[in-house]
This record gives sequence, C-alpha cells and structure tokens, in this order.
Amino acid sequence: MESDFVQKTADFVQRKTLLIGKEKVLVACSGGPDSVALLFALRALSKDLKLKLGVAHLNHKLRPEAGKDAALLKKLSHELKLSFFYSKVDTKRVAKENKWSLEEAGRNLRYEFFEQVAKDEKFDKIATAHTADDVAETVLLQLIRGSGGPTGIPAQRGEIIRPILWAARKDVLTFLKQKKLSYRTDPSNKGKKFARNRVRNQLLPLLEKEFNPQIRSALIRLAEIFSEEKKFLQAEAEKVLKKAAVDENQALGLKLPVLSKAPRAIWREIFQMVCERYFNLSLEFTAIERLFNLLEEPGKTELSKKFFADSTRIGILWFYRLGKKPESVELKLPLRKLVRANGLVLHAKKISRNRLKSLVLTDGWQAYLDADALKPPLLLRPIEKGDRFIPLGMKISKKVGDFFTDAKVPVFQRQNVLLLTSAGKICWVVGHRIAEDFKVGTDTKEVVYFKAEPNGR
Repeated sequence: MESDFVQKTADFVQRKTLLIGKEKVLVACSGGPDSVALLFALRALSKDLKLKLGVAHLNHKLRPEAGKDAALLKKLSHELKLSFFYSKVDTKRVAKENKWSLEEAGRNLRYEFFEQVAKDEKFDKIATAHTADDVAETVLLQLIRGSGGPTGIPAQRGEIIRPILWAARKDVLTFLKQKKLSYRTDPSNKGKKFARNRVRNQLLPLLEKEFNPQIRSALIRLAEIFSEEKKFLQAEAEKVLKKAAVDENQALGLKLPVLSKAPRAIWREIFQMVCERYFNLSLEFTAIERLFNLLEEPGKTELSKKFFADSTRIGILWFYRLGKKPESVELKLPLRKLVRANGLVLHAKKISRNRLKSLVLTDGWQAYLDADALKPPLLLRPIEKGDRFIPLGMKISKKVGDFFTDAKVPVFQRQNVLLLTSAGKICWVVGHRIAEDFKVGTDTKEVVYFKAEPNGR
C-alpha cells in the first residue's frame, strides 16, 4: 500500500495534468528533504505511469560541505539505478559579473543547468521540489517587493513541473521519517542573509503567532484567487498582443495605437508577456512603471542588463537586447571563398563595367563599387564613434548615426550594422547605402559586386 504522501502526490499530478505517462522526467535535487521526498514519490509513481527518471544536481560552491550533498545524491541514484547528472559553478563570480544577488544567480544557474541537461538528454519534464510552504513564502516576498501580484508558484511552467506543491514541510518530514530516508540539511537556510530565509524563519512564524495561525493557508488561497484572475487578464492581453506585436528579428515592438485602446491593467500583462516570452525576463513592479512612463513621454530605459525599451520611434514601443559588439575582419580581393563574419555571409566578385547594363540593385544588402577606388586594408568592421561618410547622392559627409536617424533606423538594428572600409574610408554601410566617392562612374573600368546575407541566410 502506497503512503498517504505518494497518493496525494499522484492525485495532485493527475488533477493538474503534470504527467500523462511514459515521460522521461529529470528530477532536480539539492539533497535536502523536499527534493529527496520528491525523488522517492516519483519513483513510487514511475511503475504505474511508466516514467523514466534521472537525477540532476548543481553544486553552487557556496558551502565547504556542498560536495557531501552531491555524494549523497550520487549514492542514491546508483542504488535506484538512475542516471545522475552533476555540475558545479562559481555562483559568487557569476553573480558579481552579472550584478545579480546570490539568490538570483543561484536560481538562474540552476534552471540553466537543468534545462541544458533536459535538452541534451532528451527529458520531457523537469520536476522541482517546491512545496506549499514555498508558495506561502513566495507570496509574502511578492507582496513585500511589490512585484505586480501575489501569484505564488505555478504547478507547471513549460516543461517544469512541481508535483509536491500540495505538500507542507511537515508532510515531507513525516514521509521521510516513515520511509527512513536520508537527506542533507543546508545550514545557510537558518541564516538571515537571504530575504527568503528571513521570511521563512522570522516573518511567517511571527504572523502565525501574533495575527493568524492559518496564515500559510491564507497566503496560498490568495495566490490561487489572484492566479485565476490573472488567467483572465492574460487571455485578454493575448488578444491585444496578437494585434499589437511587431517582430523585427532582433527586437519586438508594440503598436501604441493598438495598445492605447486596451485598459491599463491589460498593458501590464502585455509587458510581462513580451519580456517573459521573447526575452526570458520577469519584470519587477518598478520596471513596469518605467514602461508606463515611456508611453506618456518618448524615451529609452534599461530594464535589465543590456535589455532596453525605447518609445522614441513614433507609434511603436520597442523591446531589445544589446549583444556583443561585432569584431573587425580584414578582406583581401578577390575573395577566394565565402566570408562568414558577425552573422553575415559575404560574397564578392569582379565584373567588367561594360557587362553591366544597369546599376540598380534591389536592396542595401548588395553593392556595386568602383574596383580602382578600393585600397587595402579592406575591413568589415563595427561602427565607431564619430564615423562619417558621404551617402550616395549627397555632396557633404554625414555622421553614420545621423544617417541612421534620418533614415529612421531603430537603435536595436544599428548595434550589429557593419561597415566596409577601404584604407580607413567608409565605402559601404552594409544593408543600407554605399558612399558617394566609391560609386561606379563613367570612368570606371572594373566593378566589385558585393552581396551580404544577414544571419547566414
């Protein structure tokens, strides 16, 4: 006979349709009581559901004894005849590099590791050991931080499932005691350094004692009520987003005339959808407020590291992430083979001028240049501050930035633009326009035809 814990987990999995059977499930394990209980509960269900389980553990290198957590899980996995996937990462270094808190860095690195293992090993689902107590703590944290609504923790997000979200911590400990199962405890969970620990160890016990003995249940109900209301708002927001979205490969825009017809509450949902769906980023309340400000007055704001929103182009609010600056590549004519650089595939060939009946090209990704005007070094390089050229058809030089402004080229498209330069002079703003002093004229004898294919297409 299965334990009460396993049966309730089975009921919850069925009610929330977390598993339907025959899936390959990666169990995210820290070695703590919750994750060990999750592992054994899923193992108990694996026969009926025909599940294939694997165990994944990430060592954050934050505690000297962390290696013992991995040793326990490796031993358990071997005893249960399950595949064990392990890695370690310098969380402090990553947090510093990305300007994240340790909590944020740890969470991001864990999910990145689990998702990579699932992808590489073809797991269908990733099971994490969040419990009802985690939901109560999360709701309180969301209220304290003003993060836009007490949604708690969903039972499923994409391929990530949380089969023991129904369970209180006392249910977990009772199950482990009944089964005589070993687990590790993290002493840092008792500390006051992390906000979640202070909520768990100080605030929730105070609220239980002084205000409401059933505060955890009340917080979980609040999350359930808000989640239902949020589903309605999201459904309405989805309808508006379909009409408002403009996908530009490197960015996503929202048509402001469409957005303005929707209620303000829908705007908030749309902003969250865009950032989560297209940029894998969850916005804090203050970031959303900055977006509201952009709708009232055109401007640009950095929502997260190298992630921006820009409303300076009339009628559209753009979201985009700045990438790594392209590198310079030296070219030697004639090109003996295709050149692949910075997301471009570049072709070039010489053509006799008298063989060209027309100099008209269909787009800015192609160029005819006077071969005699091209002098070494010939570079394909990123834009630098102060770059100037004489655009085709003009008589005076112009800053490349001003050229983009006049041509209404948005910032997110400018960041990856490459220039073809000859002996230091710009001869082609790739994808846009050639320079006047490199055009094919009446005295031109040989022409170099260039073609650039963006994104390797």
